[in-house]
Amino acid sequence: MRGGANFFTDADLQEAKDFDGTALDLELTVPLNDRFQVRLYYPFYTDGEGRSTNYGQVDIDIEGDGGLLDFPSLIVDYQFIKAGSTSAYNLAAYLGIGTVFDGLEARGQHSAYFDIYNHRGSVLLFGLKTDREFAQVWSLIRNLGGRYYWDSDDLHPKDESSDKF
Repeated sequence: MRGGANFFTDADLQEAKDFDGTALDLELTVPLNDRFQVRLYYPFYTDGEGRSTNYGQVDIDIEGDGGLLDFPSLIVDYQFIKAGSTSAYNLAAYLGIGTVFDGLEARGQHSAYFDIYNHRGSVLLFGLKTDREFAQVWSLIRNLGGRYYWDSDDLHPKDESSDKF
């Protein structure tokens, strides 16, 4: 099990800009055999401040039980190459899917503004991971991944009409 905290500044969303805040998450990894594992990822809290772009320049607080660009997800990892010695490397691929469970509440700091952000959406996660140990002391870890969002709400930073990015 892993717990994490992500800190971000000046994030731009579809209906907010200059969003600064913190997101907390948990991840449980369950090995199935020597090559497969399943990861359950759950972002459980987001809190921050920004400016609404929908109803004028309203200062807002965004908070809730969920993630911003991270959705609860189920991810399967498959290890193609296993290191046989300390100078060899491991190589794995992953594929996962996630969806929004709960939205984030956006409230005006000095006004009656209220909106629900991120109340729907899904994501496809994919990528490659590799690591290599050096002299049994250091490890080099690399992760190249991508995400495809669809039916997303309030997230796309450039296009107010798009629900994919």
